[in-house]
Amino acid sequence: MIKGIRESAKQLKAEADFENILQRFKGKEEDLKKKLLKAHEQILRSDFISTGLLMGSIPWIATGITEYKTGRKGFSATFNMLEEKEISKKDHAKSKLKRLAGTLAFAFIPGTILSKVVTKGLSAKTANIIKNNAQNFNYTSGVSMSKTVNAMKWAFTGFLAKLPSSRDKYELRDRTAREGATFVMFFGGDFLINNILGRLSDHFLGTKIMNTDKYKGQKIGFLKSFLLPTRRFRKIDNLKNVSQDVIKRTKNIGAILYWVSLITNMAVLGFTVPHFLNKMLRHSVEKDKAKDRIANNGLPPFNFYKNIEDWSKNAKI
Repeated sequence: MIKGIRESAKQLKAEADFENILQRFKGKEEDLKKKLLKAHEQILRSDFISTGLLMGSIPWIATGITEYKTGRKGFSATFNMLEEKEISKKDHAKSKLKRLAGTLAFAFIPGTILSKVVTKGLSAKTANIIKNNAQNFNYTSGVSMSKTVNAMKWAFTGFLAKLPSSRDKYELRDRTAREGATFVMFFGGDFLINNILGRLSDHFLGTKIMNTDKYKGQKIGFLKSFLLPTRRFRKIDNLKNVSQDVIKRTKNIGAILYWVSLITNMAVLGFTVPHFLNKMLRHSVEKDKAKDRIANNGLPPFNFYKNIEDWSKNAKI
């Protein structure tokens, strides 16, 4: 532990401050460990909860702005697919408090539980999956959340906290698919694109984009090569036994791959996903309308209209 603290101090350029802390706890390393784990748990919990509240509030704010701008209630994507009477017949106000309570619950509960689970795993005396991967729960440069913590935060707080704000099944389905696609592309798609293109570049262009340091002198199989991370851009200049031409080529190709990955993610999330979700939504609405017509012997449902005159005028007989 002491060695790890000194390494962190060197990375953060705070050797003197960390050394003072170590001196204060000399002979009391176990107390220091408990205090550090407790601080880590508190930071994790605050990050989880604040992120859950922030992400969970976004749909509520968007809904309020839409209602103010359009004067209409309900899921805005169905405005051109359903009659206004069909949308307004749903009393969203009655369920608003329950849905708001759901958002708050998902913002607070998962983060509180997960921060304790991580701390228990790190402080356990026997090996476990959390302790064996303790480095994945560190904060980069003591500030930024690791990708593991970020994924946990997004999946168990931010994503779940957004769902209760959905006002009907169409909005719930759309939000689930949209957030799920964003999660997959952010944590999987970006890695997949960089991994495939990075390996191709290293093989055909002689670059050093993929980080193979962990497997020096070993034969890298398909699975290991598929899980290789890319090198950190700012550390490429520090590569040893590599010519300046290769370093320059690696940085140039690496920058191109960055933009390719970014543009691909933007295209998928900004155009492809919305296109398919709109098609799915239209299909679902038409399917439900057809079911309603069948249930009413080919007539539109009575509760869509205010009186029998509208019913007879719109009936398909």
